[in-house]
Amino acid sequence: MESQKSVLVKDSRGLTDFFKGIAILLVILVHSRVYFDLSFAQSAVQRFGQMGCQIFFVLSSYGLCHSFYKRIPTWFAHMKKRISKLAVGFWGAILIHVIYRIITAVISGGNILAAIDVPGVIINAFFLNGFVPFGGINNVVVRGGWYVGTTVILYAIFPLLFKFYFSDKIKVWQKYRFAIFPLVVFLATSVVVVIAGFVHPVFLCSNNSFVYFSFVNQLTPFALGIVLFDISRRFNSSKLFPCFSLVLLMISAILFYGEYKYSFVFCPSFVAASFVFFYLYILNNKMTYNGINENKNVIVRIISRFGKISFSIYLIHSFIVYDFSILCLRFLRPVYNNDFLWYLILLPIEYCLIYVLGSIYNKCVSRIEKTRET
Repeated sequence: MESQKSVLVKDSRGLTDFFKGIAILLVILVHSRVYFDLSFAQSAVQRFGQMGCQIFFVLSSYGLCHSFYKRIPTWFAHMKKRISKLAVGFWGAILIHVIYRIITAVISGGNILAAIDVPGVIINAFFLNGFVPFGGINNVVVRGGWYVGTTVILYAIFPLLFKFYFSDKIKVWQKYRFAIFPLVVFLATSVVVVIAGFVHPVFLCSNNSFVYFSFVNQLTPFALGIVLFDISRRFNSSKLFPCFSLVLLMISAILFYGEYKYSFVFCPSFVAASFVFFYLYILNNKMTYNGINENKNVIVRIISRFGKISFSIYLIHSFIVYDFSILCLRFLRPVYNNDFLWYLILLPIEYCLIYVLGSIYNKCVSRIEKTRET
């Protein structure tokens, strides 16, 4: 079938950059509302933006599959390559956050040593923050740093997942693995997360909790990237895929906004599955695929540019959406006390500033990486 070769033959980097752009725009959106006094209705769409991280997890394992399908490296070679791609950017972000906290501590007369959080910095520098559930170490040393800690753990177990998934010894498994594998991973991780909540309150899977951010809770979205790779090679797209995607997205939204007891155990997996169906539909829809992959219009080009530098943007965007917002609101609120109006005015400005700052940071990281290589 033509679709069996489509992923390996097509250069779909443009499509991947586009969806990375969508993901980072969503992440910026959820953080952009934090310091604005908005009603539930005014901030509803922004809140759901946190699900952009699930798109990153799917695309991350999907991209790894392309590399592993050609040649499976040793575990150490794999981890060395992956961590080296994260190291300069993440270490730079740690340094920037430390300098920022020293400056703010000096200005406010606070304790500089406490502001630095030396143990937290060391743990983050060694990419171990995904294992530490206390003291905010997972997500405070670098704002949003949980994603890096979780990603490194998922990278570490990816070779095992890949080999297990593509084991062809059992014909039934080979035929139905695309359905069995994510279901087993989802059921197993969900049980672990739910039981963890009974063991100790710190392990309750509430929104933005340590367990919500943990690799266990994000394993299904990551595993779905492998499924996406497999399905795109083996099957033609179905016209029902957009319907499946929409239904799963609606269920996710109900769980997310309802904030039920186990909502955030299920939301990441359902959103990721919704994205997988949508990606498969786009991948096999020639007109739409070409339009996005070849950057044929201005909007697609802008989103794709965000996607190309999405990791750098992720690491530094908090300085704009948090600190810049606070600074602006100090001057704007006395003029006219309507946060929703100021939010609508400042949001596009913040997106532009984030792109510029992200581009500068990305270039600095690239230069350092080239220096290291030479």
